Amino acid sequence: MWQQSRRRPRQTIFLTVAALCLFFGISGSAGAAGANPVVAVPSAISVSPFITASQCAFCHGSNLDNFRNPILYFKHDPHLTRGIRCGVCHTDFPHTPAGTVKPSMTVCFNCHSLRHGEAGTVASGACVACHPAGYGGAPATHTNDFRAGAHKTAAKKDYFPCLTCHDADACAACHTAKDTKPKNHANATSWKKEHGTHRDAGGCEICHSTAFCNTCHVTPMPHPARWEGEHRVAAKTMKRDCSICHADSQDECSSCHHQFKSDTLLVEKNCSTCHEDYKAPLSQLIWAPTGARNKGIIIHKAHFEMTKTDPFACEECHDRKFTASSGCFTFDLCYTCHGKTRGGSLIAKWGGQELCYRCHQKK
Repeated sequence: MWQQSRRRPRQTIFLTVAALCLFFGISGSAGAAGANPVVAVPSAISVSPFITASQCAFCHGSNLDNFRNPILYFKHDPHLTRGIRCGVCHTDFPHTPAGTVKPSMTVCFNCHSLRHGEAGTVASGACVACHPAGYGGAPATHTNDFRAGAHKTAAKKDYFPCLTCHDADACAACHTAKDTKPKNHANATSWKKEHGTHRDAGGCEICHSTAFCNTCHVTPMPHPARWEGEHRVAAKTMKRDCSICHADSQDECSSCHHQFKSDTLLVEKNCSTCHEDYKAPLSQLIWAPTGARNKGIIIHKAHFEMTKTDPFACEECHDRKFTASSGCFTFDLCYTCHGKTRGGSLIAKWGGQELCYRCHQKK
């Protein structure tokens, strides 16, 4: 019994090894002759969306750059050594039943020529960094008709691919020479007043340099990379300049600034640093000319530092996701305190219409 029990594991090991040999295509005769076993390369490659270099190694081995393209110099190593994942450039698996999928130049320019603040350019945007000197091949789509005017359709849809070959000066030189302007620039007077509202469409910098913008704007245009963290000082002294583009400051400024204030106490010092209206007496705010004051400021001002309660936190009335343009609450929320009693005493005065008359005249 003991010997029999000892033989079974050996038999199991032998069968397992034999199965593995058959699976990987290892010849028994080759093994007996002492030759190195040959492992068959799988005929199917996993084309999962998560792309790794190991998937390519079955066919390419360690030389991922073994491809022929006379107009392109490219090395994987400089990218891999910087920790750049394959999927950053290969947004689709390189090989498909329909053929090879190559990254477009717009993918390259997510890093090449990109200036990362004071750290400088992330990677060179010069043509000779990837293409032979003197290479100036144009895509097949760039026909004479395309150059003459049809290119504007593609540029309007997305001008970023254009900038991978053409710099802003090249576009501006041609358009200026031919006095070619967008339709919305036709009326110079009206466009001067409304152009700030179109800033999100982008492309202004193709024709207009910072020096050109600064003939009218005191604020640096377009804003420098670190402007978001530095604009506070400028906003206090150049409000009029800011309002040219940021016309609805209540919406635009609040949607950013108030997201950091969701747990702030509702006291004057936390609000008056940005909103000077809070420094005025409440009576002056309530009876100001129609439209001259922000109604929200009146409501907040009335709840500053209540005498019989701790200061309110913003989130007690506002949801944490509140922004100025999203609405905030219904008056049902107000009546959870106003007009209600606790222990025989009013929590807050003015219930029903009486609360409305605090801000609105009875008529």
